[in-house]
Amino acid sequence: MKGALLRLLLFTVSLTVCLVLAELVARQGLSHVTRRGVSMLAGALEADPELLIEYTAHGRRFVPNADVVIHNHFISATDVDIKTNSLGLRNSEIEMTPKTGTERILFVGDSIVAQDYLASEKTSARLLETYLSARFPRPIEVVNAGMSNFGLEEELQLVSEIIEKVNPTKILLSFYLNDSRPAWGFSGELGEKRGWMRKHSIIIETIVRELEARKWLADSNVDRFSWMKLAEQGLWRTSPQALRAMAAAAPYDWGSAWNDESWKQIEKQMRELNILARSYNAELFVVVMPVSYQVEAQYLDDLPQQKLKAILDPIGIPSISLLGAFRSHNHEKLFFDWCHPNERGNAVVVSEIGDFLLGQLNKKE
Repeated sequence: MKGALLRLLLFTVSLTVCLVLAELVARQGLSHVTRRGVSMLAGALEADPELLIEYTAHGRRFVPNADVVIHNHFISATDVDIKTNSLGLRNSEIEMTPKTGTERILFVGDSIVAQDYLASEKTSARLLETYLSARFPRPIEVVNAGMSNFGLEEELQLVSEIIEKVNPTKILLSFYLNDSRPAWGFSGELGEKRGWMRKHSIIIETIVRELEARKWLADSNVDRFSWMKLAEQGLWRTSPQALRAMAAAAPYDWGSAWNDESWKQIEKQMRELNILARSYNAELFVVVMPVSYQVEAQYLDDLPQQKLKAILDPIGIPSISLLGAFRSHNHEKLFFDWCHPNERGNAVVVSEIGDFLLGQLNKKE
């Protein structure tokens, strides 16, 4: 009997040691969130996405006053310090009313604006503020209101929540090609409250999220990532038909902009956002971000950009497409993946948006 208990004890200890070692190895390579500035022991016992992201009655949001580190970010593969203000924005605290003469630009968008994969000072929002401040005679503030896994519907909701507290003079909307898509991954499928094990074990969290994602895809009868196989074949580089086939297979990630039906909802939401902006005496501008395949193809397919311009022009919303600027630099590496600009890509973004905004601002001077 004692021998059996001893063997059981040794097995339990060995299993525990193996699990701990596996967890430590996982933390070296997998993305996870811990509080910033905690002790080594506390950090080793913590890996909780809810330190940064919460799910409110209105959807996915940054936790207000968060001060965390995203380790091994899955986009940039670096550790990134993230701080949010009391409004849950990746921005320093702002006074409710801008100082007299200040242009306050509310920069709204998805992960391409939030850029939680880069240090704050390297984000397009901060770089844009520096760029404009050096070239415009009056003070300028750029407020980062980006949030990962957002579409136009969620961006409209966020602006309606914070516009009275931010009081922007301008709203700059970063439009990406999947902004009409149905919410996925942020409407509740993966956003339920996590138990102790999911909050403290990267392995458990990764396994559960993978199972939940697979279940959602199976229940929805969606082969979400089939387009990536087409991308690997590379036919899209020389064949417009191959690019369109990829777009048809990628409605959740970028392809919905080639679907005529998606533009009906976009037009409705753009009109609503413009009305909301004007009701607070703010002017709305739109910048259109391309997918990397448009940038790197040997031909020009700008159908989504044309569609959006045809919507915005009659409403009277000034806009700029960055496709041409990116294509002029397509000999350089501009993206981490198919949509998120790297630091070189951000330089292109900031220069183009900055000059566009300066032209708009100078019209009012």
